[in-house]
Amino acid sequence: MRELLLSDEYAEQKKAVNRFMLILTTLYSLDHHAFAEATESLHGRTRVYFAADETNAAEKWESN
Repeated sequence: MRELLLSDEYAEQKKAVNRFMLILTTLYSLDHHAFAEATESLHGRTRVYFAADETNAAEKWESN
């Protein structure tokens, strides 16, 4: 993770969302099982931030 944060690839990202996605991608690639387990509990009262699959994400999005 430290390597990513110090990398040119990370520094070249102009938008915060792109840096965030790069961080998430790196965390997933380091340990996808732990990433999946950690994201299961990340949700708001009415908002889902991570879904198990695209269908689930679309259903949650449309219901909000």
